[in-house]
Amino acid sequence: MMASGQPFLLLELHKHAHSKRGWVGGLTAPKHFNVDPTFTSFSNLEGPAKTEPIIAAKSEGDRLELTVRDSDATLNHLVWKPSATGGTLEFADIGAQATLVPASAATHVSGTWDKAKVYSASAAWPDNAEMTALFDADQGDREKLGTMTVSEVATHDAERRARTRSLLDSGKIRSANDFYHAAFIFQHGLTADDYLLAHTFAVVAAARGRSDAAWIAAATLDRYLQQIGQKQIYGTQFQSVNGSPLTQEPYDRTLVSDALRQALGVPRLADQEKRRQKLQQEADAANRTLHATPKH
Repeated sequence: MMASGQPFLLLELHKHAHSKRGWVGGLTAPKHFNVDPTFTSFSNLEGPAKTEPIIAAKSEGDRLELTVRDSDATLNHLVWKPSATGGTLEFADIGAQATLVPASAATHVSGTWDKAKVYSASAAWPDNAEMTALFDADQGDREKLGTMTVSEVATHDAERRARTRSLLDSGKIRSANDFYHAAFIFQHGLTADDYLLAHTFAVVAAARGRSDAAWIAAATLDRYLQQIGQKQIYGTQFQSVNGSPLTQEPYDRTLVSDALRQALGVPRLADQEKRRQKLQQEADAANRTLHATPKH
């Protein structure tokens, strides 16, 4: 099993005629890691790799029940179910399962991991090319606002949301990048449900290894809160109503600390105010240019 492109989990099995167990081998993984309930997102990884030996094996129909012993003598119970493309390894003690694919004899579990990084088993989920194209079109329209009307962009946005939902319903949005792209597309929606769904997409993208999805998760939650008449909590949203000064209100600045904001890739309060002032200056300059008296 791979995690973000690196060998992460390796099950080695050998039929052994002279062994009472019938099978010998072991399960190799990093020395330490945390895993989410779906066994698709891994964090706090530390090397080197360690191998837990198989100390018991029992065949039950098309499955093999295994017992492995780790370095502190704890027994772990596994169920191996082979298939034509590899198989599934169930961790009976925690109720999780991993999909494994065949490996060459030269494959070794990596011993080099970044403890601060979240790794994902998303290599099994290739990016959807259409989802990537929808995202690129979404971003491209924002760059063309000088030549496209707001109404034209809104029409394209609605079409992209409809197509994204169709891809989701047909099971074609699976990778971290797919969910990340979907989050941006629904962030440009119109309703509270659009923003809440965008937030959910962002959370899945982060869970599957796209760590920079944390910012869009914060931004979509802020947008949702303001849409339902509540205060934003991260400070990602700026708005001006009918030419009024740019504001972040309604905004609860006390619930979330600057440390939490920075953990999500959101600027600190002081930096947000600097950005608000800069955006206001740019808006004022544009307004002066628009109303300047032409020379004759």
